[in-house]
Amino acid sequence: MSNESEINKFLNEDESKIKEALDHIQSELAKCTGRITQLTKKEHSKK
Repeated sequence: MSNESEINKFLNEDESKIKEALDHIQSELAKCTGRITQLTKKEHSKK
C-alpha cells in the first residue's frame, strides 16, 4: 500500500475482506518460501 488513504480504506473494509486479503498474502508467501527451500536444497545437493 503506497499511501495513508489506501491504508485507511483497507482498514475500513469489513473483517471478512481483510481476512481474505491476509490469507491470500500468506498463501503467496508460503509459495515463495517453498521455492526458496527447494532452491536451497538443490544448491546443497550440488556440493
